[in-house]
Amino acid sequence: MAVFVAVSGVGVYSQSMSDVLERARTVKLLEADRIAVREAFYEMTFDRSYRNRDEFTFGDLDISVYYSTGECDEDEEEIFQAEKGKAVRIEIASSVDRTIGQLGFDLSKFKKEQMYQFSDTSFIYHDKKLGLAVQIWDGEVEQVILFPSTTSKAKPCGFEKAQEFVQMGSWFGSTKLEERTGSIDCPHASVVALDLERDLITALTPKQIKVTTVAQDPENDPLIYDYVVSAGRIIGAGANVVWDLTGVPPGTYKITAAVDDGCGFCGQTVTKVVTIE
Repeated sequence: MAVFVAVSGVGVYSQSMSDVLERARTVKLLEADRIAVREAFYEMTFDRSYRNRDEFTFGDLDISVYYSTGECDEDEEEIFQAEKGKAVRIEIASSVDRTIGQLGFDLSKFKKEQMYQFSDTSFIYHDKKLGLAVQIWDGEVEQVILFPSTTSKAKPCGFEKAQEFVQMGSWFGSTKLEERTGSIDCPHASVVALDLERDLITALTPKQIKVTTVAQDPENDPLIYDYVVSAGRIIGAGANVVWDLTGVPPGTYKITAAVDDGCGFCGQTVTKVVTIE
């Protein structure tokens, strides 16, 4: 069983991870719907919603909640049979570097496996009975994953990978290390920086802001950039665009950048704030 502890010297980052994990573990996977999830995450900022996913932020953490298609969709990595719209997985990623020691709980009793054949610095620690996993890349925490315990009474989906995940000790089922070149567990492209020309607009400054997005993709896939703004509009496309706030009244507004490497907007996003006086 995982032991959640306060780590001396870690500060607010560790505390926020502990807080989010504690809150996330109150969500009853395979039973909770979007309303129940949003009630559980009431202290977090709700960012956006997709067909089978909700996204939240809390401090430096990005939280993605995935919901069942109701069809045991292998492409969606659904392991257990669940009614459509029920929460099936929660992923928590950090926008700042966090080491294992700063994680806030003990991984010593988790099973450790190398994720990719050609990367001896990529590991996943997991406890399938607990329903908790942590992905590590180059010594940094990539994400924490909460999933239904394999000891639950839920029926696994019929496809091979789902059956193997429940029945076998390895996170990868029967897939050997030499075959792990990046499949359902491949790291997603993420936004690592979002730079704004200015974060304050006054009566004397232009109402258009130049925006530059910096993204990283471990597999160097072509990237599609996406921007969500709470007001105004985006002019252009790609890593360099313009946020036009012409005619927007005084207030505080957000812009969020995301990138798609072929899986959808699956990786880390970055949000910035602009104030209009």
